[in-house]
Amino acid sequence: MQVLALEEMQTDFLEGSFSVAIDIGTTTLVFVLLDKEGKIVATQMGLNHQRSYGADVVSRIALAIEGQEDLLGSCIRRDIRLGLYRLLSQKNLALKVVKHIVIAGNTTMEQLFFGVSIKELGSYPFLPSITKFIHAEYGQLFSEEICENKEMALFEQGAERLVVTGFPCIAGFVGGDITAGLYELVMQKKREASVFLDIGTNGELAFIRSNKILVASTAAGPVFEGSNISCGMAALPGAICVTQTEGDMLLCHTIMEKTPRGICGSGLIEAVADLRKLSVIEKDGLMQRAWRENGYALARGEDGRAISLTQGDIREFQMAKAAIAAGVEILLNRVGMRQTQGKEYLLAGGFGANLSVKKAASVGLLPRGTERKASVVGNTSLKGAVRFLRNETEIGTDSAAIEEIEGLLAVVEHIHLANREDFPETFMKHMEL
Repeated sequence: MQVLALEEMQTDFLEGSFSVAIDIGTTTLVFVLLDKEGKIVATQMGLNHQRSYGADVVSRIALAIEGQEDLLGSCIRRDIRLGLYRLLSQKNLALKVVKHIVIAGNTTMEQLFFGVSIKELGSYPFLPSITKFIHAEYGQLFSEEICENKEMALFEQGAERLVVTGFPCIAGFVGGDITAGLYELVMQKKREASVFLDIGTNGELAFIRSNKILVASTAAGPVFEGSNISCGMAALPGAICVTQTEGDMLLCHTIMEKTPRGICGSGLIEAVADLRKLSVIEKDGLMQRAWRENGYALARGEDGRAISLTQGDIREFQMAKAAIAAGVEILLNRVGMRQTQGKEYLLAGGFGANLSVKKAASVGLLPRGTERKASVVGNTSLKGAVRFLRNETEIGTDSAAIEEIEGLLAVVEHIHLANREDFPETFMKHMEL
């Protein structure tokens, strides 16, 4: 697929008064519709069906290199297309009323969506191809997709030249979603010695100062998005998201208080913390013998099936949180600071506002003792894309928002944690709960 330079496009082809921001996650997709005043008037969530080809980006990169790149690209474009239809259908709108679509996602997701080869992401030094803002026309992006649905074809009519923009990526595993997240956080207020953790399938970290930003990524795996967990699921209605202890019992709450279907990332963090408190799990992560074989039943689904946390799930959690905690320690060491010296700890990702930072710190996901300085900041990738649309003065390379982000990227330094000799030892230290 040939991606056009922005100056080759007719960006004034319609008088659209709406815009759309999209966060492409490895597991989930989130869409928001903004009116001409920048007010969010509709939201839509969906699943990234690439997950059926691999739970994490590494497995998808491997599949693409084996010759399935077009398949993966078509899959994500199909999901985006359907999500846009569902989003605008909430307001009975056709796509031609949209003037601009902006996308933020990890490097692999963005390059697959825009049809840019991801071959370089399969081997060191894992160089991204999308290092600047990328622009394409809607009709060009979806030219290979066959639209057999007449209603969908009518919905898209007249929107062929709609501009779709992707955020620049920082590194192979630090994508446009982190660029958007940093933009959101830095534009909110002046930040000094802030630690930013975007906890998803990959696990990206940043240390933010006004004149310097360090970024890194860790192979946390898809645990915090509900994958590789025996009863794991995405953060959708029915997912256990919050737990609490009552005596020696564990009580669970689900998203929208629906009948339990599984457990999502925030629920996993909370359940591990509370089961550790109840001594069901020991400091080394080993469950007490009574639950070691069959796991601990958190709740029962509509069919009576037990939704359990197993010994294997605990180990997956330990490895994911150890990778993140080790990354935080190393980044802070890089600037001569101890883990507790960060002025604030900003926890992003697919976590609801109810996630307890106290519990996250109690199991070492955040440095212990920092809970008073920690806050859950939600989906900063999507927030950054929304801020971009609200701040842009025009669709083009002279956009004020683009200039702001390019200035931000000029002070970013990427740290390869895998190259650090101290990473294995630091990782093992953080395996403890």
